Amino acid sequence: INAEYMGVNEHELRFRTGIHKGTALVGNFGSSKRLDFTAVGDTVNLAARLEPLNKQFHTRILASESYYCALSVDEQKYCRFMGQTVLIGKMLPIRVFEITETVQKFDLSPWDMAMSLYEKGEFQSARDVFLSMRDDPPALTLAQECSELIKLNPRKWNGVRNMISK
Repeated sequence: INAEYMGVNEHELRFRTGIHKGTALVGNFGSSKRLDFTAVGDTVNLAARLEPLNKQFHTRILASESYYCALSVDEQKYCRFMGQTVLIGKMLPIRVFEITETVQKFDLSPWDMAMSLYEKGEFQSARDVFLSMRDDPPALTLAQECSELIKLNPRKWNGVRNMISK
């Protein structure tokens, strides 16, 4: 879409979105005087709550684990695990995945190692690995988060971040 758009316009089309898989009510809702085609339900709400997390991570597309698990093995090559997050208005954490535009061409082992260290609460080591990925904005964001967690020194760490703002 961007290639087509860029042929007509000088600026890249940028957007952020959240994707979740589940059931929802979809259709025309309202009265005969005012009808609105929409989708409602927890599935829609969860996807909507994933969307602002993109801004925090400097990503464009984030998906829940239920969506990720529905992908084929080949499609999962476009994804990487971003950790567990309790979204605003939710009680339980969900596993979040970034969906990229291209197959992951870079070695995911440093990312996976850093995420494992992060989840274990080994923030200094995780930060060092994230910082080694200099050209990766989400890695630098998580390195900053590790620095903040080092200062806070949480006594009980369960590997889950809480989304506190949109």
